[in-house]
Amino acid sequence: MRAILLALLLSFGHLAMAADEPTIYDSSVNWDDIAARNKILESSKTPEWDASSIVSVYDMYTHPKEHKLPSSKDDQKFNTAFIDEFWGPIANPFVKYARPAKAFVYLGQDKVSASFMAPIVKSATDGNYYVFNRNSSKPQLLEEWINEIKSKALGGSVKFDICNGYGNLPADTCAGKCYQAEENFALNSGVGEPDGLLKADARIKSASAYRAEGEDWHKRAENNKTLFGAGNGSGSIYQKSIKWNDVEKRNELLQTTSPWANYQTIQGNFEKLRDLRYFDDTQKHGFSRRISWLYPDDGCWTRASAVINHLFGADGNVANQFVRPSKVFAFGNLCANTPNHKSGKVNWWYHTAPLIRDAQTNQVYVLDPSIDAKKPMTVESWMETISAKTGACKNSKASVDTFNVCTGFGASPHDVCKSEEGASFVSEATEALGQSNYQRLERSRQVQLERDADKVLGDEAPWM
Repeated sequence: MRAILLALLLSFGHLAMAADEPTIYDSSVNWDDIAARNKILESSKTPEWDASSIVSVYDMYTHPKEHKLPSSKDDQKFNTAFIDEFWGPIANPFVKYARPAKAFVYLGQDKVSASFMAPIVKSATDGNYYVFNRNSSKPQLLEEWINEIKSKALGGSVKFDICNGYGNLPADTCAGKCYQAEENFALNSGVGEPDGLLKADARIKSASAYRAEGEDWHKRAENNKTLFGAGNGSGSIYQKSIKWNDVEKRNELLQTTSPWANYQTIQGNFEKLRDLRYFDDTQKHGFSRRISWLYPDDGCWTRASAVINHLFGADGNVANQFVRPSKVFAFGNLCANTPNHKSGKVNWWYHTAPLIRDAQTNQVYVLDPSIDAKKPMTVESWMETISAKTGACKNSKASVDTFNVCTGFGASPHDVCKSEEGASFVSEATEALGQSNYQRLERSRQVQLERDADKVLGDEAPWM
């Protein structure tokens, strides 16, 4: 356990930095040096938005509670969380507008006495730079924001920089930090304290989908409920599940699934979320990883959370092109045939994945590359596949007993589903951080299967 935590902490890069890159503070310039300031602005690649988009997103920025998001008292954490929660990773293919950059201001001559960070974009309409400052009623001109800070500096040095990467602290490098580091910073109250990581690690055993060969799923469910702690009683996703064979109730529940326009959209988005590499590998730093599709044994709830939380963001996210997918949960003595396990199969007491509805046909599809990496599966086909009685699963006596659909932030069976019941964006994001554990196991699995791990986890995935 300690070895796992150490590897993850190193991957989060609280102390590490790129050897050939200066820190954000070291690369900052005196604000009053107009030539140096303009050079920073010109080279920053700050994204350009039109004026109406800036105003629309700013309205979202100033009303976090409407999107079920917490409002941190720390401005820098609030601003980091805003960027992370609405845009996710820099390479996110689902956003309408490019991720804002980060404008940094430091007070102090020889050392930082105070630091400030605000999201920054450039207006394609008037050519000005605007920052998002929650003390302002509207998007604020960069110069106005800086002048407000200067007025508090009492004549001291004011230094300025822009980062278009994941760095957050003065000692960070801009490009030397990884997405997990930024998210961990945004989720937690103490600078550099990996609370979210530790919570995710502690929850792995309780949320585990693993079921031993021949074990009855009800026993595993009750054991995990006990491990989970107090739990949420009859309000949990598991407790509210319904019989899969009750066709009338099944169809009624499936119609609550979030919709996308048509199957073409669903297929295209499936391929994008399957192939996106945005995690930093905990064992090979600088190597970007996909979600752990090639380790089907466990971690399904962290995969679903990563897809939905990282790539689609908060409720009503105007920065994203698509509504958040729902999650489907299936419970039973589950068995799925797979080429990604030496036995040719995996056994679970539950399985979960993102779920989406075709708005044209009302057909509901599961987005689960751990089961079928080529295409979305109809929910009926997915249920059949995870309760297989052929191949390596031929003696499994597998079946789906109950299922549920969650359109909220609930991540594992013993969570409640919706924010009004107690689920939160932050708790879902914390579960997604658990991906690092399963990516480590995924790498080991490729070695066990005598594959070239770097190739299959990189540019030569099996489905390619």
